[in-house]
Amino acid sequence: MTQHRQSRAEKAARTRADLLDAAARVFARKGYSGASVGDIAEEAGYTHGAVYSQFRNKQDLFFALYEQTTTKRAEALAQVFLAAEGTLRERMKVVTDWSMVDLKANPDWFLLHMEFLFAAARDPEVRARFSEGGRTIRNMMGALIQHEVDSGTLKSDMTATDMAMGMNGLFLGLALQEVIEPGVVRAGLYGDIVSLIMDAMSPDAQG
Repeated sequence: MTQHRQSRAEKAARTRADLLDAAARVFARKGYSGASVGDIAEEAGYTHGAVYSQFRNKQDLFFALYEQTTTKRAEALAQVFLAAEGTLRERMKVVTDWSMVDLKANPDWFLLHMEFLFAAARDPEVRARFSEGGRTIRNMMGALIQHEVDSGTLKSDMTATDMAMGMNGLFLGLALQEVIEPGVVRAGLYGDIVSLIMDAMSPDAQG
């Protein structure tokens, strides 16, 4: 009996994972508004009923995908940062360079992220849920900057939160140009700009 329950649980988990993978492809290709539950079911090779056995509706599926994507992205960035060596500036250079290289190799995740942004801009309910998750990576970056400010290795009149928001906005702008015109953004450009910002924030640079 236990084995039967485990088998059903494993099957449900596999179905959910397949649907999320299919949803990522469909939303990136058709957009949130243009995609239907039927499109996602067909892409995954399942019935409509299989979708509704895992998710209440398209919006519920959309947010499950958003949470999964945000978590994976934050974990990947954290792993790259922790594996890097040197000063914060040097480690940030590694992370920012990786971000752009990853974007060039896997542009669909950014198209999906833009769908999250557009949906949040149009729908107050989506916006509330998106804002909570959207702070994950920004807060992580802000905490790193604040630590360096507190330790005296960086100096700025701006808050760490504002600096993190600016760096995140810079990435979004460069990433958008890259997906519209592949190859136009040099792989190291984002990292070079962030390095210039951090150089300007060093106590030595400010006298």
